[in-house]
Amino acid sequence: MKVTNCAKIILLTLLIGCSETDKPSKYVFDAKKYEKNIDNYVISKGEMYKFTCGMMSMVFTKEVMQAIKENKKPSEKDMEKGTPATINVSKNNIEFVDLGQKSEIKDNKVTLIGMNNQKMVFTITEKNEEVLLFRTKIEKQVCDYPFKKLN
Repeated sequence: MKVTNCAKIILLTLLIGCSETDKPSKYVFDAKKYEKNIDNYVISKGEMYKFTCGMMSMVFTKEVMQAIKENKKPSEKDMEKGTPATINVSKNNIEFVDLGQKSEIKDNKVTLIGMNNQKMVFTITEKNEEVLLFRTKIEKQVCDYPFKKLN
């Protein structure tokens, strides 16, 4: 009888402990840091790359993600508002909360499915308790996008 009770307690402890270890961490696109330090996040050299990386960063706004979700072109008003998007990061996947889309992490890469099923691949170049950094590489254009952890 004591063994059965002890086994129940151990099993319950393991279940509770295991469920907490894969609890997702919430991050938000750090638009202010990105704008302030854009030269650090645009890896490719040249003014045109700075412009295109800046435009690409708009993907990480709630308004643009909502437009993607509805498969429509974002309005100018949406682009101006630019509310930073939220992601949930688990051990094996990332959920783009505002898009309602999950992507499995494979070889430190995640894929976001955009309008017309266009795939955007991001490499996770940094991940710690405070920061998550996505990198895109499209031909010669290389851009990083910082996310900060929410408490």
